[in-house]
Amino acid sequence: MRNLFGREAIAAAQNEEQDQARSRRQRHALPQQVDLETFLKGMPGKTLPEVTLRRNPFLSGKETWPRASTEGLTMEQLKEEEGNLVCMPGTVEFRFVHDERYNKLEDKFFELVQMYDPMQIVHFIRLHPYHISGLIQVSRIAKQDQNSALSADLCERALFTFGRVSISAFRQRLEQGKARLSFRRPENRQFWLAGYHYLKNLIMKGTYRTALEWAKLLLSIEHGDPYGVIHYIHPLAIRAHESKWFIDFCDSELLEVNATVQDTPDYIRQTLILAKLQQNDTAGAKALLLEGIKRLPWLYGNLFKSLGLSIPTAVWGIQPRNRDEELHTNVYIHQTKDLWDSHQTKTFLQEVAKEAKKADPKKCPFPPTVKDNFARFVYLLEIPSLIGLIPRDLLNTSTNWEFDPLPPPLDQNVFSHESQKQPWTPSSHRAGARLNPDHHDLGELLVQARLAGAPRDIQQELENALEEALLEVDDGEDDEDLGDDEDVPRPNRGIGSMLQAFMELFDPRGLAGDGEVGDSDLEGMPGGWRDDSDESDDDELPPLIDVDDDDDDEHDHEHGQGGNHDGNGSDDELPQV
Repeated sequence: MRNLFGREAIAAAQNEEQDQARSRRQRHALPQQVDLETFLKGMPGKTLPEVTLRRNPFLSGKETWPRASTEGLTMEQLKEEEGNLVCMPGTVEFRFVHDERYNKLEDKFFELVQMYDPMQIVHFIRLHPYHISGLIQVSRIAKQDQNSALSADLCERALFTFGRVSISAFRQRLEQGKARLSFRRPENRQFWLAGYHYLKNLIMKGTYRTALEWAKLLLSIEHGDPYGVIHYIHPLAIRAHESKWFIDFCDSELLEVNATVQDTPDYIRQTLILAKLQQNDTAGAKALLLEGIKRLPWLYGNLFKSLGLSIPTAVWGIQPRNRDEELHTNVYIHQTKDLWDSHQTKTFLQEVAKEAKKADPKKCPFPPTVKDNFARFVYLLEIPSLIGLIPRDLLNTSTNWEFDPLPPPLDQNVFSHESQKQPWTPSSHRAGARLNPDHHDLGELLVQARLAGAPRDIQQELENALEEALLEVDDGEDDEDLGDDEDVPRPNRGIGSMLQAFMELFDPRGLAGDGEVGDSDLEGMPGGWRDDSDESDDDELPPLIDVDDDDDDEHDHEHGQGGNHDGNGSDDELPQV
């Protein structure tokens, strides 16, 4: 171009283009729309100090995270008389601490949750980038938006924040396996929840060894295992080729030391068969399999069926004896089916089963009961067919939020601030409540109905009722004659009784059927942003739907790869039998 028109003409044209671009930027100085990930990143050049990013007991920080303080989140070591854990000699209890400033942020966050607008919480995290509950909640929003990378990033930021405020005594005891945190404290529960979601992300990425180490850590700081991560440990040990460690683990006293640790050691120990095979101990695996068929015949009957094998005579026709046993059986098969699904292992199963004698269910161990930790584990798996088997008294509670799912009863908590009792307070009596209590009750009821897979007509009725209530509030806000009546508590509908009434309208055992959950429906509900499972079998969460389209059969749905599958399939191979 310079050869054709000359250097001066080209320079003049370039200057003119620059002037026009500058003029356009001045005319359009409004902020442009950005994606959620960009919106939550830190400003370039304003990152945390290098020493803060690297010195963390849990994980290293990222340069894309904003430069900000923890705003009042700290940690302290409890004196022996202050602790409420039954600790072994040498163990020390710690707790995370919310000062008054952080507690005000918690109050603000809880108000935003009740506004039924997820973008309010996103803006809250933009202003307070290291608020734990907010990070967990926005992580679920990102997951619902099918942004798994951002969801994992926010969970990592939450765990990084906990590590950032940890004290040296905690780090030392943590290395020795002698640090303890009480699940009864709401501040501490956020650590388990962030760790659980991060663990799921690690499994989805196929980083089984790292996931196993995190599961060990979560179990070590509270042997009561409040989130049931032991149900991740036994399949992860095989996937990570840590079968020798798992054999030693099952021989330890941890499974029996406390009744709340694990209510199903018999089910966990069935994975010892796979561990023995991985150690090339075929004789030991055969002995364990024969004993397992004798003790848990219904488990192996369902396992053979799930693997597409002919059910052997030894377990033919034997089914779980109650719903609790059915739940334990289904969860075990869901967690380990892929590990058993190899040619060598299936051949081994068939050969040994031919030698087994007919099992007698009357001589089998008494059916286990579903406890709180196992219920939380299944609930957070977010598989409707499994959630439907959780006992109603554990699942259908009025206090169940995304940032604190299925918490202990009110009297079993150790509160540091009175405001921490708000989730247990009826919505009509909450100080500073931003919504009509009817909204809160209807919202919680709608979330529970969707999660349980209620028929679409039931969900539509609830949506219509919630929409009408919202319109009433909008009209009420413009009414100048309300006066002091705004502060008069309205009668509480009672979420428990309403939910029970609606649950009677459909069969909870058919939760994986026709009931579908819409993504757009859930994203505005407090405590109800559910993430899409990454598996593509019948245990998938219901796919996305458009509630405005009458033709449901013409929607196309996309599913990701299951979190329990290795990308190359090599880690799950068992040695030759």
